[in-house]
Amino acid sequence: MALVIITTSFLLVYVFRDSLFRKASVPIEGDITELVGKLGLNDDDWLNYDKEHEQHLGAFEIDSVKIMFELKRDHPHILVLKKKAKRSRSKHKKWEFPGGRIDGGESVLTSLERELIEEDPSGILVRAFQIAKAEREKLLYKILTLKNRKIQALFKSPISEKDWQDLELYWAKNPRNKEVYSYYLLPMQELDFSKDKQLWTPKSRAILEALRS
Repeated sequence: MALVIITTSFLLVYVFRDSLFRKASVPIEGDITELVGKLGLNDDDWLNYDKEHEQHLGAFEIDSVKIMFELKRDHPHILVLKKKAKRSRSKHKKWEFPGGRIDGGESVLTSLERELIEEDPSGILVRAFQIAKAEREKLLYKILTLKNRKIQALFKSPISEKDWQDLELYWAKNPRNKEVYSYYLLPMQELDFSKDKQLWTPKSRAILEALRS
């Protein structure tokens, strides 16, 4: 019994260990459509992915691929990871969108699936991505040109409340990963990062800037 209590207490402490890092979900004042448009998140401005679009993606020299998982509560929340990069102060313990560089010979989607498996060994995120890919109109994407002229593929996919809860529990129990500390849900307004630039990796800041342009 004592062991159960100790184990439970440890998990609770681990789950809430970064409470200062997490942002509280506060109501959005005013018209949410204005904020969605400002952040470049209006679904009408994205392309619906289907198999025919693989050829479209292949026409670009895409450097890397990222994905924004969106959980809709009273207003949208976006999933981010906290990057583990001890040799890089500009990336270490900063927010980042899941995904990464495309290796030579890989398709964009193959690269994204590989990155999701590496960054989330639970398999929850890659499964959510695959479900969205299989269901029409659930997987969206954009091609962005960043300030350094690199081409970025950015996908957007829904994630369920259950998947988020399962993901949070998995990372509370399995914190060891060479690339990621844990995952967090940010209320959508936190993507308006003008006041908190230091919380984002350079790549994620560049993506958010490109989305707003």
